[in-house]
This record gives sequence, structure tokens and C-alpha cells, in this order.
Amino acid sequence: MTRQSKQRMTKTYLCVFPVLFGLTATGCGHFKRPSTVVHSVYLDCNNGEYPKARHLFVQDLREMTDGALEANGKGGIKSVCDRLTNSSSLTNVDIVSETIEGDRATVIVDAHFVSGETHYGERSTLVREDGVWKLTPP
Repeated sequence: MTRQSKQRMTKTYLCVFPVLFGLTATGCGHFKRPSTVVHSVYLDCNNGEYPKARHLFVQDLREMTDGALEANGKGGIKSVCDRLTNSSSLTNVDIVSETIEGDRATVIVDAHFVSGETHYGERSTLVREDGVWKLTPP
């Protein structure tokens, strides 16, 4: 291998590694703030992306809502999402505040709906589960 090709390979590694690291790190949620998680849940639920939304809730809630759309005679993840988004009629969600205290966080949002209705001061509680912020049951 020539010196020039070694330099080219080194430059490639130096450019590619940070990008790959950034994609894998942010994809797993380790660097997401609680408010980002809450915003993502509202949008994923509103768009019917239930598997994506499901992964943003704590393990206990995920187990409770496992199944197609209904589990154990209780509403599944779709039911949880429908409560948050008034059955997918969300038009906007504004983050009002975010408070972090150790491994617990509280996010307050104003949720706006197609009907013109707004739910002010909707509170979401999160815990850090395996280093990632997750929503607790509403």
C-alpha cells in the first residue's frame, strides 16, 4: 500500500467514524432530552406509528400493551396513543417546560387539535431506563 493510499484511507476513517458514531448514538436515544422524547411520542402516536411510539414508553407499559391493538382485555398501545392525541387529531404540540431531577423528569406541553381545542399543561413523567428517557403510564 502506498503512502498516498494510506493517507486517503486515514482521512476516510476520520470522516466516516464520527458520522457513524453520531447516527448510532442518537438512534438509540441515549442523547435525547425528555422533551424530545415526549414530542416524538405525540408525533409518532398521531401518525399511527405505534411501534415507534411503543419503544418510547417504560418496559412495564410496553409489556402491558403488547399484542396487536388490544392486550389482556385492555387497550393496547393504540389506546394509549388515542388518549394522547384525541384519536390522531393533533395539529401541534408545544413544549412548555422540562424539569430533570436525577433519573426522573417532567415535561409540560400544550397540545393543539383539529377541532381548535387545546389541552394546556399536559404533564408527562419520564424515567431513565437503561440510560434512555422513557415515558411512564399516563
